[in-house]
Formats: sequence, C-alpha cells, structure tokens
Amino acid sequence: MTSTNSTLKPIYNSQLNSFFNYFEHIFEIKASFQSISTQIFKVDFDLLFNINAIQPINQSLYSNKKIEFRRSSFHIDKPKRHHELWKHTCLECFLKPQNDNIYYEINVNAEGFWNIYQFTNYRENMQESTHIKILDFQRLSKVKSANEINLKFNLIFESQFTLTNLDFSLNAVIENMLIKDSNQNLDYYAIKHSQSKPDFHHFNNFIPMK
Repeated sequence: MTSTNSTLKPIYNSQLNSFFNYFEHIFEIKASFQSISTQIFKVDFDLLFNINAIQPINQSLYSNKKIEFRRSSFHIDKPKRHHELWKHTCLECFLKPQNDNIYYEINVNAEGFWNIYQFTNYRENMQESTHIKILDFQRLSKVKSANEINLKFNLIFESQFTLTNLDFSLNAVIENMLIKDSNQNLDYYAIKHSQSKPDFHHFNNFIPMK
C-alpha cells in the first residue's frame, strides 16, 4: 500500500492583481492518493473555505456557494458521467504509467459528475476511458466555525491495469465568482507547477508514486 499527501499550490489566472492577497486565503486545498491494492486506489480532496477572507471584497458574491457547502454529508449513489467539468470548479487526478506516454485524466465535481479520459501522448488523441471506473463517491461537509467550512471528497476507483510504477498528479480548478469573465475566472491548484502558466497535463508536473 502506498500513500501520498500534498497541499496543492495555486496559480491565479485572474488579471486583477489587487485581489491576489484575498484569493490566497480563501481556499486551502489538500489532496491524497492512496493505493489500496494493485488495481484499486483512493483519492481524497480536502477543501477549507475561509468566508472571512473575502469580506473585504464582497461576501454576498459567495452566498450561494456558502449555502451549498452547508449541505449534509452523503454518498453519491449514482454519479453521472459529464464532459468538460474543468470549465467550472473541478477536482482532478492524473495517472501515467512510467516509461509510457499513455496517461489518464480523472475529473469530479461536488454535484457528483465525473469523467475519465485517456491520452496517447501529451494532450493527444483524447477519448473517454473505460479502463478506470468509479466505485464509491462520498462528500462530507462540516462548518468548522462562523467563517470556515470544510469540504471533503473521498473517492475510490478500480483500474483494469496494475497500479505499480505510476506517476500521478492531484489538481483542482476553482471558479472565482468575483470575476465575470469566463476566460479569467478560474484559479488552478496543483501539487507542482513546472510552467509559468497552469498546465495539469505537462509530464513535469507528475510525481512518482512511492
């Protein structure tokens, strides 16, 4: 059994530099990858949402998100496959067998939508994959204080290939509701950013499974 825990580092896509000090404290995202067996693995995401950090801007813009985060814990019995989840808030995991250019991209979001894609090389020949399937999807939310909400996702997957000698990456896309421009309102979090711009697919951002 192997396990890796990481705090995801942000790259902000917004051009509004005056907001950077606030954005840095709104979300803290931790993620872990755990190999349960040679074919079953678990991915956990832990998001800490600090409401107080956005009060100097306009907390009302996050009111809907605040209400959503207060929903009770639940298993998502029938997660649904959906395309282009990365256009909004989305959690991602990449898996790549070492010494091979084939890799897999796993996307999930808070509503229970998911998708898994396969590529033959860097961003090449993208297609939905049937080699990995989701076994369990659980979401847990907890109001830690008047200003902090904790949101956790526990996901278990089964793979048709053996999960040894793998490189992987854990990432998150967070939609920034303070910005209306859809080309600039996404912030990107990852274990590692090897480029000046966010690129979750870049092989240099993957780390070996230990």
